[in-house]
Amino acid sequence: MALADGRALPASVLADEAGVSAPAASAHLAKLREGGLVSMEKSGRHRYYRLTGPQVATALEALTALAPPRPVRSLRAHTRAAALRGPAAATTISRAIWACR
Repeated sequence: MALADGRALPASVLADEAGVSAPAASAHLAKLREGGLVSMEKSGRHRYYRLTGPQVATALEALTALAPPRPVRSLRAHTRAAALRGPAAATTISRAIWACR
């Protein structure tokens, strides 16, 4: 989902976003590249990846809607989930968390 807005990101950032090791991210990105879902551009030592088109982003969004929600177990996960839902959801969730304290 980090690539859904059309920007290109280095593999290290994508690994961090996904919460996986750099080698695991590289392996996954290689498979996505073979499948034509992402493209890669080299810039110096870094390789930047981007989705091959808006239709790929649309397909990913549809798959995300089908996937079961992941439980939020950390502040970092909460912040990411709230960002995906939008500012209104973030405010509502933050208020609920503070009300429980």
